[in-house]
Amino acid sequence: MFWAGDKPAPEDFVPLLMTLVFLSVVLSASLGLHYYLLTRLEALLLPTLRASLDITWIPSSTQRWSAATALAIGMCCYFVIGKFLSPQRFRWLAWASSIWMGFFALLLVWTSGYHLLELGLSHLNHPLPTELGPLPIAGGLVMGFIGLRNARRPPALHQVTLHPERLPKDLDGLRIVQLSDIHVGPTIGHSYLKDVVDRTLAQRPDLIVITGDLVDGEVSLLADDVAPIFELSAPLGVYFITGNHEFISGADSWVKHLRERGITILENASTALEYNGTPFQLVGVEDWDSARFHPRRSQNLNKAMKDCSEQVFTVLLAHQPKAIQEASEKGVDLQLSGHTHGGQFAPFSSLVVLDQPYRSGLYTVGNSLLYVNEGTGYWGPPLRIGTRSEITELTLRAPAVAS
Repeated sequence: MFWAGDKPAPEDFVPLLMTLVFLSVVLSASLGLHYYLLTRLEALLLPTLRASLDITWIPSSTQRWSAATALAIGMCCYFVIGKFLSPQRFRWLAWASSIWMGFFALLLVWTSGYHLLELGLSHLNHPLPTELGPLPIAGGLVMGFIGLRNARRPPALHQVTLHPERLPKDLDGLRIVQLSDIHVGPTIGHSYLKDVVDRTLAQRPDLIVITGDLVDGEVSLLADDVAPIFELSAPLGVYFITGNHEFISGADSWVKHLRERGITILENASTALEYNGTPFQLVGVEDWDSARFHPRRSQNLNKAMKDCSEQVFTVLLAHQPKAIQEASEKGVDLQLSGHTHGGQFAPFSSLVVLDQPYRSGLYTVGNSLLYVNEGTGYWGPPLRIGTRSEITELTLRAPAVAS
């Protein structure tokens, strides 16, 4: 069956409606942007082609709009695979759609930037030579191929040593592997996740945490692709929190599916753990934006920490890094987050600051530490430029031992 045949439950209606609204907005906006890009490609390429190949054909406005419509619809196909269409059957379409999405974004940046340069120089009576027209197109294509190659490389193992101020001496050496933003769905499937799981287990961590956005799609369509995640095991357990894409994909059904197969879900909750006979607290909150998608879910750190002791070392799992402000005020020692993908690919990586004050890596906020994983997978365009998918191994060191 191509379509997810289950009738949406009331709590699934909001994300379904938001998906349809999102598709409508993206399709409308991308239609105009595709038309602009086609006119720019024509302006940059045709003069050179006419000079070298004696080409006289000029596309009509109708032909441009037809091509723009086809390309915009093709790009938007990515967003329905996993949600309405089976990734296994339509992975070829997901790849074609997502690759074009990435190249479209890069070509748009390069050609529009070149257009602005042209306009500026023309006002100064210094027009650019027509022979330079293909250069911005070549720049976008080269960046696209580099980004595509980087995205399909196995995630890097980032080994990070942390020195939390309040870490008890007996917790020295505690090793946590963090996975985040794998985005199993349209182009990331069983084999990619299996490799991530095998490499995680090879580190033999004390604790494994998954800080949201494991999936992009419905349980009924992705259950087989997600199956390797249930091979994870660690002495202190495997813990999961929701990300915004779980809510887009049906949070209740995914929480149920993961919990029934042995993964512990922290839904605004905490659990007491021990390492070397010394207790510490692991806290998990719902995604920052969960209330937008689900009428009965929202991030609630007060609820999550109601059974926590101020004297005990606390690790918080929060999908979005900006949760650190409240966490630091409440005495959380270490927060592990994802969500940003490090910006995933330049030049769009610089836009992360519009939503999140922390992009990637390690930060100190008040008396708390924050680590932001750049994503173990990727979302949308299979591009990584200036960032790298990662599996993070965090080793905690007590200050006295570190010195």
